[in-house]
Amino acid sequence: MSQVETNPNFMIRYAPGVLRAVQIMMLAVTVFLMANFVLAFPVSITIFFLALPALIMNIGWLMFARAV
Repeated sequence: MSQVETNPNFMIRYAPGVLRAVQIMMLAVTVFLMANFVLAFPVSITIFFLALPALIMNIGWLMFARAV
């Protein structure tokens, strides 16, 4: 005889609630990620235009110094 007795209806009773909670959580994560991508787009364009010339210049200096 086992020391812990489990209810055979445990999964039947609680699985729909757990599934609904997971669905709501995934919906919240999706909305959060979409909002972050939309809000980060202008910042990413700015960083792209500021960082790309610096990266090109650094590669140019490395090629000029024959380090690459």
